[in-house]
Amino acid sequence: MTRCDAARLLAATQAALAAGIPIGQINLGSGTAAYAGNPLVTRSTTITDADRAAFAAYNASHPQSQWVAPVGTQLATATPYTNLASATIDGVDLNLT
Repeated sequence: MTRCDAARLLAATQAALAAGIPIGQINLGSGTAAYAGNPLVTRSTTITDADRAAFAAYNASHPQSQWVAPVGTQLATATPYTNLASATIDGVDLNLT
């Protein structure tokens, strides 16, 4: 889940950079319906100075092809449940009134 979120954020950031938008002006929609990451991840709408500093430090130590624009803190991840177990049901249903 987190890997998918990171990949989507990277792709959206790189597309914005390619369109000429400076890294500090890229809005990935953190905490909104327009969030560019995984739709099953909920992030804070607030991007703090500490968040910006952490992303700036990451970006400074990586080539531009790996830069990611800042997003808010991850608040929740929705994980759809899938039951892969098989089940066999036998019997008769009766409706007695």
